[in-house]
Amino acid sequence: GSSRSEFGKLRLWGSCGWGIMAILSGVLVDKFSEEPTKKDYSPIFYAIVFFFVYDLLMISHIKKIKTVKSSRMMLDFSKVITSFNMITFIIWVSSIGFFSSIANSFLFW
Repeated sequence: GSSRSEFGKLRLWGSCGWGIMAILSGVLVDKFSEEPTKKDYSPIFYAIVFFFVYDLLMISHIKKIKTVKSSRMMLDFSKVITSFNMITFIIWVSSIGFFSSIANSFLFW
């Protein structure tokens, strides 16, 4: 939807679904594993295939919306990329990536 509350609801239900599936997949792995030291991940593989096919079926029913293409694409792009929010986002993501790569590089020394 176009309202912010709808986006919040979408985030809420996405987080709930993620949490439930994380717990459920852990239980499935433990149930189907014969030994505690050897884990059988095959139920998770089948669950992923099932949800992927289900997702494709749901996506195929989404109505397509035609959008109006801008005649000033580069000007619009430059406005977006030079906005304060975008510059802050790019700096933030780049910094986290940089420092994460340093941490991951020296993690297993």
